[in-house]
Amino acid sequence: MGNIHRKKQKAKRRARRVAEAAWEAVDRSDLLKAEKTLRNVLKTRAGDCVLWNDLGLVLWRKGDLREAESALRTAITLRPHYEDGKMNLSALLASRGFYRQALRLEEEMARSSSRSEFHHKMAEEYRQLAETRSAALNASAETGEGSSARDG
Repeated sequence: MGNIHRKKQKAKRRARRVAEAAWEAVDRSDLLKAEKTLRNVLKTRAGDCVLWNDLGLVLWRKGDLREAESALRTAITLRPHYEDGKMNLSALLASRGFYRQALRLEEEMARSSSRSEFHHKMAEEYRQLAETRSAALNASAETGEGSSARDG
């Protein structure tokens, strides 16, 4: 039984070393290499939420926002209480203008996190942004310039 545990720990350490190499590639502005490195390690460590989170951050930096969102959601699916993944997803959603979705994540974290004060602050910021967007959409709809809302 101990041998299996040691093998799992060894594989986990190896995956973290590979992730560090990916971040070194990011530091050199080689985002394609970083993405490829993380995708390769995820072939054998698909259940590692930290690696999915890292991939999401690399994809975000690369500008692949939908894929970044998907990777971050995978991280949270694998470990639903993974706060770093939720924080990153919330920030990504807000950067894309999906304030209400970001707000829901921040409110959830504010209820369960040791950093609840920070999450209450972020939730309030996203609430204000969502209300501002909603008011702007309502105003443009009243003047006949309406466009469909992106936020859900």
